Amino acid sequence: MKGIDIYEGDNIQDWNIVKQQGTEVVIHKATQGTNHLDSLLQYRYPKIKEAELKIGFYHFANNTGDPEAQAQYFLNAIEGLESDAILFLDIEAEENWDKQAAINFSNAFISYIQSKNFQIGIYTGVSFYTDYLEGNIPDVPLWIASYGNQPSLYPDKASWQYSESGELSGIVGNVDLDYFIDNILLKKGEEYELKNIVGFNNQVDKRAAEYLADFLNCPTVDLTTTVNPVDYSKVENIYFVGGGDFPQITNSKTIKGNDRYDTVIEVLKNIGKLK
Repeated sequence: MKGIDIYEGDNIQDWNIVKQQGTEVVIHKATQGTNHLDSLLQYRYPKIKEAELKIGFYHFANNTGDPEAQAQYFLNAIEGLESDAILFLDIEAEENWDKQAAINFSNAFISYIQSKNFQIGIYTGVSFYTDYLEGNIPDVPLWIASYGNQPSLYPDKASWQYSESGELSGIVGNVDLDYFIDNILLKKGEEYELKNIVGFNNQVDKRAAEYLADFLNCPTVDLTTTVNPVDYSKVENIYFVGGGDFPQITNSKTIKGNDRYDTVIEVLKNIGKLK
């Protein structure tokens, strides 16, 4: 899918003309750090929707610590806005980060967003990804900037920002141009084969998992004995209950306590929230 990513510094004059040139997706900056909200986000949002373009949002990371605070600031800024795409963390510029700080920030940000039941991906440059993040973050959708050379991850595993100086009619000045793959798009309910599934690793957590599954009217899966792996892409909501290692799935939530009794209590608390 052809797309653009924009922020308040871009001068968009006519969304319909932008669309007529093949643009399908617009990823709009929402926030930066914990104190900058893109001034044109709320103004542009309805215009993008009216043009029937797919829309998504990204947060630009500042290396000032507090990844959870930045993540919450991001979620607050886009509350009430309907997204067609997963959310993105924009983390870049190796000169502004040391490796461990970048890894720690990315993992904490991703974890916080996922804990709020949102799907999240990473935008960054080729060198930042290969030098810092590759193998050190969960398996989330990637969006890689590379100007002049197609990154090896595109198109099988990553979307590609191929220009930072693109030109489109309907836009005054330059704009970032992208090729997006379909893993950035949120699935709609009718595209899933299964609404919910509950997984567990240990027999001691089976009862808690079954409590949740009974409430959701969905199957459970014992991940230690299942012969065929679950195709999680066909499940809308994935819940993991109890201890052990679970697959890194963006639209999953883990519920657990300090022991099997606490896990049952946590499940019951979450059932209350789901009503």
